[in-house]
Amino acid sequence: MRFEQVAAITDEALTEILSRFQSDERRAQEKEKLLALIGIHSPYREWQEVNTKNHCFRNDSDFEEIQNEIQRVSVRSSNVSSIGYNAQTKILEVEFHSNSIYHYFSVPEHLFHGLLTASSHGKYLNDYIKSSYAYHQIQ
Repeated sequence: MRFEQVAAITDEALTEILSRFQSDERRAQEKEKLLALIGIHSPYREWQEVNTKNHCFRNDSDFEEIQNEIQRVSVRSSNVSSIGYNAQTKILEVEFHSNSIYHYFSVPEHLFHGLLTASSHGKYLNDYIKSSYAYHQIQ
């Protein structure tokens, strides 16, 4: 089993590094080199965090592997449909009634258990997880 590699860089740092290069093609090449140094190789997924504006990157092959390993359990909630967790990678997976699915990264296991047993799953997610951990919509 491989562990998911997730890397993040601030918007300011990424802009500063890549602004030295005149052409879009050269900026793309340098971005690939930078990502390779930290273990991210094409094909990869890229997203920008809502709260921090950090640019995040993840290897696509890791994404497929991790997604298949997380088993979710159904919960009774007006907003959340099911919750799953991978203790090795510390990825929390949440499916909403809208059928969207999110991964939350580096979430401690006790927060997963707290979410699972909370009287209000949506409130717990908002209060303890959403604003504190990087996340990405996978579906």
